[in-house]
Amino acid sequence: MTRARDELISGWLVDDLDAAGVAALEDLLQSDPVARARFARFCQSEVVLRQAAAMASQRPPSTAIRRGQRVTRRMLPHRAQTPWRWLLAVATAALVAVAVLVAALATQAAPPAGSPLPPSMTSGPLELRSGAGEVRCAGRRLRLGERVPRMAVAEVSGAGVVFRWLDDGSEIAAAAGTSLRVEAGGTLLHLQRGEVDVCISTQAGAPFIISAPHATAAVMGTRFTLRADAQTTRLLVSEGRVRFTAARRDLASEVIAGEQAVADADGFRRGDERVLGFTPTGRDITRVLGPALLRRATMRLADLPADGINLRIGCAPEVMAVRTGMRGVDERLEQVREFHVFGDTDQRATTAWKPRLGTFVIDAQPYVDRAGRVALGPAVVFELTIVP
Repeated sequence: MTRARDELISGWLVDDLDAAGVAALEDLLQSDPVARARFARFCQSEVVLRQAAAMASQRPPSTAIRRGQRVTRRMLPHRAQTPWRWLLAVATAALVAVAVLVAALATQAAPPAGSPLPPSMTSGPLELRSGAGEVRCAGRRLRLGERVPRMAVAEVSGAGVVFRWLDDGSEIAAAAGTSLRVEAGGTLLHLQRGEVDVCISTQAGAPFIISAPHATAAVMGTRFTLRADAQTTRLLVSEGRVRFTAARRDLASEVIAGEQAVADADGFRRGDERVLGFTPTGRDITRVLGPALLRRATMRLADLPADGINLRIGCAPEVMAVRTGMRGVDERLEQVREFHVFGDTDQRATTAWKPRLGTFVIDAQPYVDRAGRVALGPAVVFELTIVP
């Protein structure tokens, strides 16, 4: 049916239908809505030709346009075919196709000033506020006051620009060469590459989350810079603190003002440290309460089990023992893998810790021998804050 329909319409296009063919086409148009729609699009060529002529730098010959318009106004009765009439029909069809293509490309490349914005550009959460740079999104240049919709990518070039997150007024200054994607889930923004300077308004509920190829930054209200390239994601905090989570090892660290952290494809970059992190567990050490933590972290007392917790110490394979303890509490030498701060696997963690509100500092010194005589790398200090 589709082939017969297209043959009738194309036959009419080149004036190659006899009386029976014209009658068949009329019957088809009365009974087939798809055929009517296809035929109507061709009949609108007069309008397309007029628009294309207005946009073109040189008008096509007016005689050819008038001939093309006459062909589209009515079904012509069958006439004896002559070579020049066949060529005229083909030329008219080619002119219509070129005009449609020119109009489509011109509209996509440079929408006329004052044209209505696509609905997605007026409802996104990230608004372009200022800057000398150019931002392209969804195939067009973004103007001041326009928005980046969710799941769309904003590409910054030329110079820097400033975006505003409309939900809370947070500001994101993006440097030239930055590529940002507005997410639809828990992560609000994803920095694909480039650099952003971020000023996050104080968050009353869930943190503002910006992800990058190698790590994720979650903030409750602070100022920081996030840089991402093919090899690393670097965080520099100027105010407040940011929870920085490496994608590779699910390792989290809270970075405070004046500090920085770097993540790559293997996790956090480190020097010669052999202690890789502290993983909170339940009292019986079988239930994991969150990702591994490094340097410092914050936990809510309301989220912890009432019978206490433990901290598993992740170490490099060459570590045979760890001397660990909380400052102000007697130290102990942990010699049984997996290493723990409170009790161990042999003791079934019977000395679990029931924390109170406050900040606690834990030291961990790894050793190359079980007796704890030959240190292996520097001691690691871990600061854990318990809040209500």
